[in-house]
Amino acid sequence: MPVSPALYQDMPPLLADDIQRVHLAGYAEHLAHLSGQAPPVWAEAPEFFLTEPVYLGGPHSRERLLAEAPAAFRRRLLFCGPPLGKLFAILARQTV
Repeated sequence: MPVSPALYQDMPPLLADDIQRVHLAGYAEHLAHLSGQAPPVWAEAPEFFLTEPVYLGGPHSRERLLAEAPAAFRRRLLFCGPPLGKLFAILARQTV
């Protein structure tokens, strides 16, 4: 799946929410990996990593999330399953 690096190479404005910020960096790295490109340099900054694991699912989904989360998210301690679906779910909860 070729994706232009122009979509993710520039550092975006920092989001206040840790999970959203880490998710964005994980997604940028994941897109780069899928495209056979190097991940963006900005995504390696400490603010794009969690210090404690976060599982975006119910208590019974932990094992599934550990298995399904792409490497770009796992190394950030964000276990989310399908990348975009969870980001949109988080955003929807915050606007209610």
